[in-house]
Amino acid sequence: MFAARKNSRSVPHSGHSLVSVSLMCPASDGTQLNVLVSPAIRAAASLRQRVRPLRSGNVFGRPFASGVKFPGAPATGMKIYTGRGDEGQTDLRNMDRVSKTSPRIEAYGTVDEVNALVGSVRPTGYDDIDDILRAVQNHLHVVQADFANPDPDEDDPQIDDEHVDTLEEFVDGFDEELDPLEHFILPGGSEPGARIHQARAVCRRAERRAVALYEGQPDVNEAAIVYLNRLSDLLFTLARVVNKREGVREEQPSY
Repeated sequence: MFAARKNSRSVPHSGHSLVSVSLMCPASDGTQLNVLVSPAIRAAASLRQRVRPLRSGNVFGRPFASGVKFPGAPATGMKIYTGRGDEGQTDLRNMDRVSKTSPRIEAYGTVDEVNALVGSVRPTGYDDIDDILRAVQNHLHVVQADFANPDPDEDDPQIDDEHVDTLEEFVDGFDEELDPLEHFILPGGSEPGARIHQARAVCRRAERRAVALYEGQPDVNEAAIVYLNRLSDLLFTLARVVNKREGVREEQPSY
């Protein structure tokens, strides 16, 4: 590797600097080289000095195309961009290539929207509800993997009846806290209550996308569709519970 010495001087009219560097590797005899450094490289080096390391690496820790890494970079990791989707196609879990507009991508992409909205709700200020929403987010991640896999193996993640039963237990438990529902209500209320209502509405859209996928490809896991249906019921219930705890009165729509 190279290490730059402190002495450098500007090159007139170019904006570049001439920097003396020394070879710092076991095979080196301490040979010094003069390197012409551009303003952009100087700015990047200055920025790197001001950025503190993040966990096992730092923000400059990913490899460049040449394979060079900054010190402290993690040895392995998931690359954020690959370029494989630049032409409008993406990979399924079994590595089949499909259009990003395919019903399967629409289905699990909309589930991803629900997951993000549920994540935006936490923390609600109520630990019992936060615990349930955390569990739901993990379930939704399984739904996404389920829809993204046209040929699942036995050990692949899949939604099953137990996931649905869990949601029903949550609904039944919280329903005891609420007054009987006698009319439609307007979505809204407190901030966390309104966010949960929004997640519920998008969950209904995710269910519609999943049904459309199932109508074209009947091998889709039906339990995942039932899960989304039941999840919208749970989110509706949780929104009501949060609003009641926050002292917000439910509004009835007028016609």
